[in-house]
Amino acid sequence: MCCPKISVVIPTHNRVEYISETLNCIINQTLKPYEIIVVDNGSSDNTEDVIKENFNEKVIYVKNNGSITPGAGRNYGLNIATGDYIQFFDSDDVMTKNKFEVQAKILDKNPSIQGVYCPYVQAEDKNGQWIQHDCILQYEKTSLRFMPTKILKGLFVPVWTFLFRTDFVRECQKWPEDLFAYEDYYYLFSMFKNGLRPLHTNECCVFYRVHQNQITGSDFTDKKRDADKVVCLSRILNNYKLGVCEKNIAETMKARVTGNFDEYSKFKFVIVNKLMRVENKLNRIFTGTDWTIAHSPQPDPKIFQHYCSLL
Repeated sequence: MCCPKISVVIPTHNRVEYISETLNCIINQTLKPYEIIVVDNGSSDNTEDVIKENFNEKVIYVKNNGSITPGAGRNYGLNIATGDYIQFFDSDDVMTKNKFEVQAKILDKNPSIQGVYCPYVQAEDKNGQWIQHDCILQYEKTSLRFMPTKILKGLFVPVWTFLFRTDFVRECQKWPEDLFAYEDYYYLFSMFKNGLRPLHTNECCVFYRVHQNQITGSDFTDKKRDADKVVCLSRILNNYKLGVCEKNIAETMKARVTGNFDEYSKFKFVIVNKLMRVENKLNRIFTGTDWTIAHSPQPDPKIFQHYCSLL
């Protein structure tokens, strides 16, 4: 594709403090986006004023008057996107300036591939300097074998690290619109069940901003988060044809949250839960970090600094 059209979809809710930096990092990509769609999910701050004053000609700003969940905003933006490729992104994060160029080039060369993903790192911006909070994750490609099983066990590949073909995304299930947490966990699981087989690059990176006001942060209780997780796992168990291993893991993860099981499932829970914990412990010993092999952790601070230089 000579000049790929990239549509960026950003749901937002009261992120006026960060959204300008997010938009600037997208506008300043070495491969310019075709369109940037900001879907405002009922912000009560001055997000609208900031966008219209500073980004009026560069951003399509729309208000979503329905559900205010991130999934609802992403569905709304996807419905009006016209690009060949789609980038979902959060309104408080940033990406290296080469992300679109690197990932679009890979998609152009591999027409049968539905998406490309890259590393991400949790980091905090302190007075204009990014401070690394944890290992860089997904630095190397994760084996695609048994990906739904790995996701059920806790592998999280953030959707915003991907650049997707728009046609593929529209063939997949829509984002759940009733969840504030775990909607990306469910969406990624559904995409792999729908045949997603992505490629990987570590030439670019996404910075997951650590701050006090994350939507699933201080004002989002563990009880609410757990309730959304139970909904996700229940839908996976009810809506997808699962293998024996997938079903056992999904039931075990659900039981960890609810504590509800009969005598048979309690026995099964004890066995499966013990095996998963031993597997995780061995993985962490192997990586020397708090992360499993599937997360491909990279703790080298020099690589983090390299990514910082690409912002």
